Amino acid sequence: MNKERKNRLAEFAVKRILLLFITLGVLIGEKRVFAYTPYDSYTYSNATGTIEAIPTPAPYIPADYINSDRIGTELSRPCDFAFGPDGNLYVVDSNLNKIVVLNRDFKVVKEIKSFKRDSKDEGFNNPQGLFVDSTGQIYVCDTGNGRVLMLNNEGELISVYTKPDSPLLGADYEYKPVKIAVDSSGTLYVINTNEYSGLMKITPQGRFVGFIGSNKAIVSPVVKFWKKIMSETQKKQLLSFVPVEYHNISMDSEGFIYAVSATKSGENPIRRLNLSGTDILIRNGYVGVKGDLVTPKTITKDTKSGSVFVDICSSGNGNYFALDSNYGRIFVYNQEGFLLYVFGGRGVQIGTFTTPSAIELQDDRLLVLDEVNAAITVFKKTQFANLISQAEQHYYQGNFEQSKRSWNEVLKLCSTYEFGYLQLGKIYLQEKDYFNAMRCFKLGNYRGDKVTFMTGYNKAYTEIRKIWFSKYLAVMVLGGLALAVIVSAYRRFVSKRRKKQGEGHGKL
Repeated sequence: MNKERKNRLAEFAVKRILLLFITLGVLIGEKRVFAYTPYDSYTYSNATGTIEAIPTPAPYIPADYINSDRIGTELSRPCDFAFGPDGNLYVVDSNLNKIVVLNRDFKVVKEIKSFKRDSKDEGFNNPQGLFVDSTGQIYVCDTGNGRVLMLNNEGELISVYTKPDSPLLGADYEYKPVKIAVDSSGTLYVINTNEYSGLMKITPQGRFVGFIGSNKAIVSPVVKFWKKIMSETQKKQLLSFVPVEYHNISMDSEGFIYAVSATKSGENPIRRLNLSGTDILIRNGYVGVKGDLVTPKTITKDTKSGSVFVDICSSGNGNYFALDSNYGRIFVYNQEGFLLYVFGGRGVQIGTFTTPSAIELQDDRLLVLDEVNAAITVFKKTQFANLISQAEQHYYQGNFEQSKRSWNEVLKLCSTYEFGYLQLGKIYLQEKDYFNAMRCFKLGNYRGDKVTFMTGYNKAYTEIRKIWFSKYLAVMVLGGLALAVIVSAYRRFVSKRRKKQGEGHGKL
């Protein structure tokens, strides 16, 4: 397996060199600024027993860079954005206390700086988040004023959600909403500042229902042991452990909530919550849904290690894109929890970020907001990512022949892409071509899912063994019976011969 892997890696290195020369030709011939990506793209493998990063072609490349100069109006500290049903992009700026609305060509449609309330002009105070629902209504987390505002698409005030009047919240409870998502019924799911109990669920009428999706406290086994033998005084002196805080949420096409934790200490920093707060995210991948698993060589001792997710979005086919602010990378997983690819990075070149804060998807365009640089980087899909999307779509629609063709095209671009072999193995398994399934699962480093271990190599091997036994069982039984008869006859023959020899010796 190791030798085969080395051969595939060597083949990929040659392809990258050829790709570099092609890219240089494009740069010279067409003078395209964004043909080169200033970041590595990769996925993970644990085929050798230790997790290692495996390079892939770039799934997305930077296609546009949107800043104040480009749109013709000032951006100072844009901290969140969202697409509306009209295709416009709504960007909230916390420093300038305004919402800038951009069309698909990133031209300013309008700016919302104030609104009428009781015949008086009011504005925002340090707004931190926003959400646009399917009807075009805008929900703004007006953090500094301790409220959520509901506006129509013209910026006119519809409702104000201040601190809910509820016995579940104490009189001194500080209400400073920072992020929000709204379901199809108009129920609000709010992340409040320094809130560790989960998401606040608020009805369209402003009634507080309760907290959902609470993160469990993470306490190490060592601390648990010491707490058992400590005195009550020592326990009180021990630092309290609180659940991790959610950092951002988004609503997917099926009405479920994707949520990311604010710190890397959570067991599951990415969650998919149903409306009762239960985590239903599928995690069948052979590496965890946790972001970076290998510390990059560029990380110094002074730099935090591990991914810290600050936003997440999802596509209609179930893939989700998690934005890591620590390394400036985007991690893309499919609906089964398999890592498809990673790209992006920290830096000053176009395609890298200083302080990434938000991510959104529009068709084949992926947008990342850089808060400090006050800019939006627009990425477009490459052939590599398009082929993966096609292969996945065909697979889930049951079009296995088309899916196989697409996966084989993916593997032509990247012969070390284990997930491609894995998916081919699943198709061969469906087609009962168990030998090819076992071969692909081996190349894809996939034994089986974490629950049954019987959807990958083990399953194919088991089916081959069943076929072999069913095919040769009768022959084996008959052969065994024949051998038993022969052995029995031979023993009787030997016994009679010895008996006759004994009688002959007796006569002498």
